[in-house]
Amino acid sequence: MEQRPFKFNIFDLREFEKKANKRIKLVKDMVDKEGDNIYLNISGYENDENYVLYDLGEKVTGLKKSILSVTELFPGKVNEEYKMTTGHKHPEEEIYIFVTGEGDLLLNEDRYEMKEGDVMTIPANVWHRVVNNGNGPLEVLCMFEGYEGRG
Repeated sequence: MEQRPFKFNIFDLREFEKKANKRIKLVKDMVDKEGDNIYLNISGYENDENYVLYDLGEKVTGLKKSILSVTELFPGKVNEEYKMTTGHKHPEEEIYIFVTGEGDLLLNEDRYEMKEGDVMTIPANVWHRVVNNGNGPLEVLCMFEGYEGRG
């Protein structure tokens, strides 16, 4: 049998977290580039979990340039604001697949209502943020080329 210089990998999303690098982000950790918290008032919510990030890199996927990531954004509010990701932009394209839950995806100045099964392609250098305004956890599978700070 011929040897191939690559390997294929099959992933079960239910098993994803067992193989991934896991990072928990608390409300107090949700700061922008200027070092300011993204929420207007975190009083009483500082140590609440905001989301969990699971990244799969080359050691698991066999992919040298691409990252698979799942963000589990918890439901609820921080005072009057729904829980959300920090929001960012980068020079790499990205694909978001909404696995469970519902919420909004902000792309620059536009807002899109998203739910389980929806897919959004995000062009390079477009600012994006996910907001969980649903009643349960919102899970988003992300695929992107690794960049400084991720990958």
